[in-house]
Amino acid sequence: MNSESAPQPSHPIDIPVPIQDNRGWEALKQGASLVVVSAGWLVFVAAMVLPSRTAGATRSSRLLWQQHQREIQTTIDAEGAVEAENLSHPLDAGQK
Repeated sequence: MNSESAPQPSHPIDIPVPIQDNRGWEALKQGASLVVVSAGWLVFVAAMVLPSRTAGATRSSRLLWQQHQREIQTTIDAEGAVEAENLSHPLDAGQK
């Protein structure tokens, strides 16, 4: 490598150079903006994914509720048939 073609730094590497106050604040603002935007995207994506999970749970709950209601209705219908049978034969009901 030819040392003449390499750019020379304006100051030696081992001497620390303080950054200007306004550049520090600008870097902090940019970093904070990046964090806020990233967090916003994370919340947005989570909100888009969440309804699909709750929709499945709601559907399962609805199906269980419908099944339970069918069982109740079947029981009511069966008991109603037994009562109707007993009422259709009033003399037989008294002999038991």
